[in-house]
Amino acid sequence: KIGLSTILSYHTAPIICKAFLAKYPETDINIITTHTDELYRLIKTKEADAIFIPTFSTPDDYICEPLFEEKFVVALKKDYPISKELLDYALGYDDIVKRSYDSSMEIENMELFKNVEFIYNSPSSQIYKKRNLLVADYDFNPHIITNTNNYFLNHNLMLAGFGALITTDANIAAMQRNDSCVYFVIRKNDEREYFSLVYSREETSSTYSLVQEFARFAKGIFPADNPFEYLKL
Repeated sequence: KIGLSTILSYHTAPIICKAFLAKYPETDINIITTHTDELYRLIKTKEADAIFIPTFSTPDDYICEPLFEEKFVVALKKDYPISKELLDYALGYDDIVKRSYDSSMEIENMELFKNVEFIYNSPSSQIYKKRNLLVADYDFNPHIITNTNNYFLNHNLMLAGFGALITTDANIAAMQRNDSCVYFVIRKNDEREYFSLVYSREETSSTYSLVQEFARFAKGIFPADNPFEYLKL
């Protein structure tokens, strides 16, 4: 039983499961979807054997198998007014998805975004946590008070010109190609996010060895130099 909650997991899990079942056709896989904050509870209550989740750190009683690093990205509509200094760091869709940009294009000085408004997110959302980590108390767009914590809604608000979206390169790759946006990669050496498979350390579980093999299999799918290549996003 596999727990999912994010756009990226909805995209990657079916591909991983299909490849795993091709090798182990006798395995039954059940997919469970919920909110991200509920994923660890699914393991604790044994409603799920493993979960796909973005991780900064993992509680000690869980095993975390990072599949690939996600780079923090700020997405903006091309016609959104930004400073010349910020524009110098603008990247296109292919640059992001193929990770073909030079490291000098990564932004460390978040003051470059001081005149950019960000799409509002609920404090309970994963996007809010990324925004708070990266840009602290920078402005929200005053026209958006609350939303449903839905990534598609946040993405479409960005496309409508309401402001910047905090996301990752993996999420950009998972969405339909869009050349009407510019992207900015954020360098945050002390805080890195990984797309991971997490499961319990409880070795007495009847599915423990199977989950370990599933994790090993999933880790072998993504090439380190371009983790999105296999997915053909």
